[in-house]
Amino acid sequence: MDETTRKSLITAIEIVLLLVILYIIAGFLTGYLESVEEEMILTVLNAPQLVI
Repeated sequence: MDETTRKSLITAIEIVLLLVILYIIAGFLTGYLESVEEEMILTVLNAPQLVI
């Protein structure tokens, strides 16, 4: 295996790892934002009852 093939292989692996990490972060953020959004909606729906 020559040097250029090895370097391109390492670069490809780094790109794949980066994409996987970004995908995990994006999934985590989406789940977190959805749960926050649900809590906000519940708070808004419950707010009128608290006022009355």
